[in-house]
Amino acid sequence: MGNLDADISFEEDYLEFLLERFEEDSRLGVAGTIFKEDGYKSDTDSFEGHTHVAGGCQLFRRQCFKEVGGYIYNKAGGIDWIAVTTARMKGWRTRSFRERAFFHHRSLGTAGRGTLASRFVYGERDYYIGGHVQNAEKDVRAVEVGAVDLASAIVFYARSLIFDHIGTACPLLLAVLAFVAA
Repeated sequence: MGNLDADISFEEDYLEFLLERFEEDSRLGVAGTIFKEDGYKSDTDSFEGHTHVAGGCQLFRRQCFKEVGGYIYNKAGGIDWIAVTTARMKGWRTRSFRERAFFHHRSLGTAGRGTLASRFVYGERDYYIGGHVQNAEKDVRAVEVGAVDLASAIVFYARSLIFDHIGTACPLLLAVLAFVAA
């Protein structure tokens, strides 16, 4: 089973590649690959790691999809993130493979809104569903075990605070500015 967004494209053998990964690993519940956009690559410009599968293309083992309850509605959004995280919580392996990539033809979150508004919405959503930089314990652990190098983590969080999490950074910034002005 799978989800393919209408605004992505990939190589001719892309789906075959992913289906072969399911054949090789009976505990693989969700599979996908990194993705690219103009000026962005999820493997170098993100801190999600090898176990997060981007929502633009997620393939599920049928039993895994059944166990996670499918895509569960959430007012804040993030149904794809919730499905992948729930799969891991239920003992399934999830994997974003680096050997292939899909191309996303529109910047994340900009359907029906501009870039600034999408960043605000993503910041709020990350905060509500637990993906915000304030919930960084798992990422600190990744640095400790060597899964991610410290320099990459620092760059990610600086970039993340400035660009990706405007939704939660704005109220904090306004509070600081109000305090300074007072």
